[in-house]
Amino acid sequence: MKMRNHTGVMILSLLTIFLVLPALAAEPWQPPEPDNDQFDWIRMNSGEWLGGELKTLRDMDLEFDSDELDLLKLDWGDVAELRSSRYLTLRFEVLGTVSGTVAVRDDVVAVRNASGVTEYPRAALVLIVAGEPKEINYWSAKATIGIATRSGNTEQTDFNTALRIRRQSPKLRSTLDYGGNYGTVSDETTINNNNLSASVDALISRGFFITPLSLNFVSDDFQNLDLKSTVSAGLGYVIARGGKFDWDVGLGAGYQTTKYLSVGEGEDDKIDTASLIPSTELEWDITGDIELLLTYNAQIGLPDTKNTFHHGRAAISFDILGDIIDLDWAITWDRAESPRPDADGNTPLRDDVRTTFGIGVDW
Repeated sequence: MKMRNHTGVMILSLLTIFLVLPALAAEPWQPPEPDNDQFDWIRMNSGEWLGGELKTLRDMDLEFDSDELDLLKLDWGDVAELRSSRYLTLRFEVLGTVSGTVAVRDDVVAVRNASGVTEYPRAALVLIVAGEPKEINYWSAKATIGIATRSGNTEQTDFNTALRIRRQSPKLRSTLDYGGNYGTVSDETTINNNNLSASVDALISRGFFITPLSLNFVSDDFQNLDLKSTVSAGLGYVIARGGKFDWDVGLGAGYQTTKYLSVGEGEDDKIDTASLIPSTELEWDITGDIELLLTYNAQIGLPDTKNTFHHGRAAISFDILGDIIDLDWAITWDRAESPRPDADGNTPLRDDVRTTFGIGVDW
């Protein structure tokens, strides 16, 4: 009898070893449940888990900051699961905006807040902003300052500045861009120009956005431009979004006023015209530490296309201190199709090309 009991125990033990333990070993690793002072977690379709801090999801582009891998831009379609116990603000098509802690798995987005847990369809999710719906969580900025000097036979000093401020809420994205250059050679001014743009856009559905208001102001002493101002509105489409590559295109229409510093005798120093404005912006994360930004827009005068201006910029940033300090190199191209001669009869060249270097700060 005792032998039979021992035999039963042995058989049960063997069954446990050969059936139960392999099943447990085959179960995929799961990260610990996050809490308020730890990581957000995402699981890729490959099964890999990443811990870090979710920054934003706009359309299909997820920004995720990893301590080891720095800022990543991931295709939302490659993310199988998301867990965050921090408060996030989410916007859904038709369903509106909601805030709370978030878990995403398969085709369901579960949001927990004071009202309890509510589930939403993942297909309707178009935007996530980190944090509660507070004003401070909507802002980001980057400033770049460069200076170059030369002494000896020629005394030369060049300054350049660039600034981008962005406010992104669940409904609207507002952007302000400024670029300025000033230079002297032997105390004589050789460069003096400013370009300020501001715009507001809103997602209306996945891929499409409208720009109800856009402003642009340009001054350039050596293009004989006292002030060129443009007010416009338009719409845009996201050609590519996700992973390391983003590409937007837009088309606007507006009103353009160009005032010149000086003109020939009897000529009008101000021209008002309608304007058609095609634009594009391409952003490419070449590596985790190198980013390329290409922008272009034209302001096509209507009905007289001679009053057309072009502006293009290529900027490459190298991270030298995490995601805070960058080394920036940029080349800027401006073209006036019909430069206006000044009062002395001097006609500016059509094209201006500038190369700048500087240190950038993100916050």
